[in-house]
Amino acid sequence: MKKKVFLAILCFAFSFVQVWGAFTSKTSVIAECKSGEGYVYVSTSKLTKQKGLDSCTTISVTQTQGPAKPKTLHTYYLYTKPANDDFAFKGWSIDGENPIEGSTKDVPYIVTVPTSSLSDTCVTYTALYQKKIYYNVTLISNGTGTMGATDGRDSIKQSQTLHTRDEVCFFTTPNAGYKAAAWYTRNMTNGKKTYFSYAREPKYLFYEDVYVGVDFMPEELPVFVHKETGTPYSDFNKAIKAAKDGGTIIMTSGGSLEKGEYVIPEGVTFAIAFDDDMSYYTDNIKGYFDAEHCTPDKVGYIAPSPYETLTLKKGAHLVVNGTMTVSAKMNACNGGSTIVGGGVYGQYGAVQMDEGSSIEVNSGATLYAWGYVSGEGHVKVNSGATLHEGFQMTAFRGGTATSSMCSGEEFSGKKVFPVNQYYVQNIETPVIFAKGAYDNVRSAVYASENGDANMAKVTVSDPVTFIGEDGLFELDGEDATLTRWYDGHRDRQMYRISGNAHLGNLQVSALGGGISTSGYVVPITNNMSIEVESGTFEAKVNTNGISLLPDAELTIGEDATLALGKGNLYVYDKDDWGRYSCYVDIMPLPYAPSKNADFVRLGENMKDAMLDVRGKITSEGGYIYSTANGGNICCTEGVGTIEFASPEALESVTYQARQARGSEVPEENGTTPHPAEISLTPAKLQQSDGTSVSSVKGTTYYYVHGEWKTENTLPEGVSFGDVYKDGKLDKKDVETLMMLIVNKELTDAAADNVDADNADVNNDGQYTPLDLAKLIEKIKKSESRGQTP
Repeated sequence: MKKKVFLAILCFAFSFVQVWGAFTSKTSVIAECKSGEGYVYVSTSKLTKQKGLDSCTTISVTQTQGPAKPKTLHTYYLYTKPANDDFAFKGWSIDGENPIEGSTKDVPYIVTVPTSSLSDTCVTYTALYQKKIYYNVTLISNGTGTMGATDGRDSIKQSQTLHTRDEVCFFTTPNAGYKAAAWYTRNMTNGKKTYFSYAREPKYLFYEDVYVGVDFMPEELPVFVHKETGTPYSDFNKAIKAAKDGGTIIMTSGGSLEKGEYVIPEGVTFAIAFDDDMSYYTDNIKGYFDAEHCTPDKVGYIAPSPYETLTLKKGAHLVVNGTMTVSAKMNACNGGSTIVGGGVYGQYGAVQMDEGSSIEVNSGATLYAWGYVSGEGHVKVNSGATLHEGFQMTAFRGGTATSSMCSGEEFSGKKVFPVNQYYVQNIETPVIFAKGAYDNVRSAVYASENGDANMAKVTVSDPVTFIGEDGLFELDGEDATLTRWYDGHRDRQMYRISGNAHLGNLQVSALGGGISTSGYVVPITNNMSIEVESGTFEAKVNTNGISLLPDAELTIGEDATLALGKGNLYVYDKDDWGRYSCYVDIMPLPYAPSKNADFVRLGENMKDAMLDVRGKITSEGGYIYSTANGGNICCTEGVGTIEFASPEALESVTYQARQARGSEVPEENGTTPHPAEISLTPAKLQQSDGTSVSSVKGTTYYYVHGEWKTENTLPEGVSFGDVYKDGKLDKKDVETLMMLIVNKELTDAAADNVDADNADVNNDGQYTPLDLAKLIEKIKKSESRGQTP
């Protein structure tokens, strides 16, 4: 069917006479505007409404010309009214040439004519109109659902023909238990399908007569699309097989993987999309800035929402030897915003893991978790494998403020790291890291490096290591593991370390080229609970030390040791905390899929930082401090031991940053952060009766029967027959163990175990009451596992 093009001619007649003296001349611009297909008109002003305007306009322009040939420009605006029925405006051309590039994008189309170029010639601007073309769109019937279409005017039922002028919108009514999975056109000569959309209600612009159909699939089955061919599958393994020689499989509709093993081979990418266009990201993650909601005075938040979800049923085991991405866009936010930077922006791909399901990422493989992985299963990241997540900052101060804290003279020597509210929890289900595995993180901010707000842009950081070699957490022992999960009931990020490990430095590369905690005190934030279950956890950060901020929790298990080295540990009391997280006391993550909606962490329900010493703390010169009101240094189980070093001088203050806003802005500071002094005291050790003991340098303290003592003996007046405060050590336990030791009735295996592995509880062969307490606990644990101590 041939296209027809019609013309509407617009003539600019300019008369010009060159003289050496100044003169005044009036030039007329005449528009011959009417045609059979549409209307055009010309104006010397940019009009915002077209209704009521004449279709033809004559404009008189007075010009002044002198010897200096002034550079005055005359600007004209060419408009089109809505075209007649069945016609559409195509674009402008000059003197019959091809359409002006980009002219269909400008409404109006702007013509600028220099005064010095006016002449007697006529410049003709032509409006091109094109007759709309009709196509026949026939819907193919399907036994598992009905479909229809509309072009905005007309709609049809199944198996009827639609004459369309423009974009067609399709819709379906699937039978019960089915869903629309993939839309296609069919060549009725050879029967070949060509898929064009996997959306529930797609839109399509046709250029020929076509037959359109839709594949319906059972609602519970996912839809996996082979990117290179467009072929949809409901069977994961068949889809992967189609991409076995390299390629990408994209999940476009959610569903379940039942019990069984599913393998993503090396060289193959499996992506869970986040929109109807099958979009996904790997290393090329993009940041987005929502100017309307991402500002300090906008408290509203558009929560992320799952686009499609892959559910792993009990017994489903997904093995990643290639690449897997649970994809989403990344939110970028400006300084002082209440919305998280580096968090999820809008719809996201999701994985829901039922109890007994698992994902295993093997050496050389990569899992990108830009969306969310939640549920009761677990993820295992083996040595040589890499996980990527968002570094979600909820208290970004802004580029200028951050720079002032990093390099400003006022903060020199104060060691205040500018980020003290952050989350790494795109995977909420337990994720187990082996030694040699990596968790790399990225964030996104909207800021300007030179302080010019007009030059602000979105910056996505380079990946930096959060867990792994040179990360904040690094495993040292070959059998060491770090398990991390999100507790939605308490809105906390949980870490459990088994085996030897150390605390390194936190890198944040989105802030003006990147900063590291190596020159600052490392903040352990209010949402983190860290348990060192066994082994030695060494603080290798530097000599600047660690801050346990209010609501943070650090537990040293009975079989674990915290080695502080030469750095200090600052334990904060909630009453010594002000608005040191940008403009607020605390800024929790605004969205998490597993979050308990009834529990909101606010400044008023913060607790003191807790250092729970059930095992042992050693030091090579670093000291443990409480802020002025004490913090919570305690022992909730077992018998804790803390060895305090003997520094030459004890510190009296540490620092945070105060940043005001609005009516709180100090005249001399504005919104620039300034140091806030936090008073320190030697660690206050909390006892079971609510009192505390102030530590003395160079002294070792033992927690026995509810009290911190400088000797590991029972308090005066307390006998073996007394019941310990937690009820775990009663008279029978103690008498039984004493009798076994005295009569040497311990089995050889048990005795060898006590001698070899429990030398710390044997003082030259003599067992103190404290030693007995530890041995009883070991025997109880061993009996519960059917083993000797």
